[in-house]
Amino acid sequence: MEYFNYIKKILSQKQILSLIGISLGLIITSIIEIFGISLIIPIIYTLTSDSFYNELVLFLSNYNFEEITKKDIVIVSLSLFVSLFIFKNFLLGIFFWIESKFIHKTSEKISSDIFKNFLLRDYSFHISENSAHLMSKINNDMLYIKTFFISLLVFIAEIIILIGVLGILFYYSTEILIKVLPVLIFFLLLFYFFFNKLIKKISVQRKKNDYLKTKKIQEGIGGIKEIIAFEKEEYFSKTYNKYINKLIRVFYIYQFLQKLPRIYFETVMVVGIALFTLSILFTTNDIDNFLALLSIFVALSLRLLPSINRIVNSINAFKYCLPAFKSVAKELNFKKRKKNKQRVYNFQNLDFKNVIFKYPKGNFNFNFNLKIKSGDKIAILGDSGSGKSTLLDLIMGFHTPLKGNIFLNKKKVLTRDLQNFFSYVPQFVYIFDDTILENITLGNYESSKDTKLLNQSLKYSYIDKFIKKLPNKIHTRAGDRGSRFSGGQKQRLGIARAFYSNSSILVFDEITSSLDSQAAKNIVNQIIKAKEKTLIFSTHKPELVKNFNKILRIKNGKIYVEKRK
Repeated sequence: MEYFNYIKKILSQKQILSLIGISLGLIITSIIEIFGISLIIPIIYTLTSDSFYNELVLFLSNYNFEEITKKDIVIVSLSLFVSLFIFKNFLLGIFFWIESKFIHKTSEKISSDIFKNFLLRDYSFHISENSAHLMSKINNDMLYIKTFFISLLVFIAEIIILIGVLGILFYYSTEILIKVLPVLIFFLLLFYFFFNKLIKKISVQRKKNDYLKTKKIQEGIGGIKEIIAFEKEEYFSKTYNKYINKLIRVFYIYQFLQKLPRIYFETVMVVGIALFTLSILFTTNDIDNFLALLSIFVALSLRLLPSINRIVNSINAFKYCLPAFKSVAKELNFKKRKKNKQRVYNFQNLDFKNVIFKYPKGNFNFNFNLKIKSGDKIAILGDSGSGKSTLLDLIMGFHTPLKGNIFLNKKKVLTRDLQNFFSYVPQFVYIFDDTILENITLGNYESSKDTKLLNQSLKYSYIDKFIKKLPNKIHTRAGDRGSRFSGGQKQRLGIARAFYSNSSILVFDEITSSLDSQAAKNIVNQIIKAKEKTLIFSTHKPELVKNFNKILRIKNGKIYVEKRK
């Protein structure tokens, strides 16, 4: 029942209906296979039992079938058997195609939904979560979601076949079924209880080490310059090997457990057939009937064995995939941050009244009042670590204050309502491995009107002359995280991106940290020319804030407001 609850949480109603449809299709093919298996029995009885043949001839004579030989019965039965199996396999091929398409499309949709959910989570979630953990959910957990659904469909099909085979055995010999079924259930339960805890344990270890492996890859690639500089290649390599070895150990234990049922139940089946043969041999004088029953039992056992093996493996797969399943279900059902549909361009004023904020892991509290008017040029001054970035995050709605009220255009709003009219340039700008054009416009470039805004943004960011010198101009690729550009050039691209978004308020967080003194002054003088924009600029350099009309000084967790004409 637990698994069905997770399925309901992960799949949409349409996907659940598709899953039910595929399951019904596999059930139909399983039923056809059972009919095919049942046709073997007349062949066996015809060849081994004269009494059965005589009864069958007598029965068919009532329907004007006369002079039917054993050969005729075998030919007809074999023809029906082969025809049914060809038809069954044709249907199975169609359903396998549909199943494969469904599983991969569903996994793709789930992966896309999880990624979107991450993007729509509050900023506080992202600063508390390790990015490797998020990547592990998107990449690794998806593999186990696929495995789960494949195993679920196999389980459904094989359960039907198992029931059908036992039904055939019940029809032809209730006595054999009564003897066989309890023994089969006993050995199934014995296997289940013996390995159940082990599979649960390695499933948790798999998830943990998948995450640690991803984390170490991220750290190794992200910190490659420091690793080379400090000659720590061997240390990072050994740490990675430690996690990958643990992961490989989990994989080979799981693979062993997936192959073990076949050996286990094959042994049980062979010993069972031998004991069954001996018991019947010493208790019956009807050798013909005994041989027929033995042949049927062996034939059905040959089909029963793969079914039991697949059912047990499916159950193992369910447990192995359960941590990933739980993680994905929890993520998809988490209440997402609502995204505002459009940016606000008619900004008039923003008023913070009696706002109190305490950073969870910080040593300072904010308790302040602040009014921002359209066209204000506000500078935030403070030493490194004084809380400038935290204050900016609070103003932009990335943090939620403990107390106080926020008014936008004189209307009370929530912090999340603030995020759609700010453009933000952080101290370390993230540059995507794409063209300069895409890095600035972020996919929002269509008309000649956009070209005018783009050129204006390049001018404000003081990067237009640099771009003109590049062979591919605005279509030059930036490389991984902007590896082909200097820190200052990446900073200017970030400024151009902020201006291009055409937001009401532009926020700059220590954007001159990668620039020399003159370049920093040039950038500040350039952006201050945007008279129609409201600017908030944080820095620890007092010489850069001469042209700002409002100064916020942060000292010992307190904010001092200084107004200028």
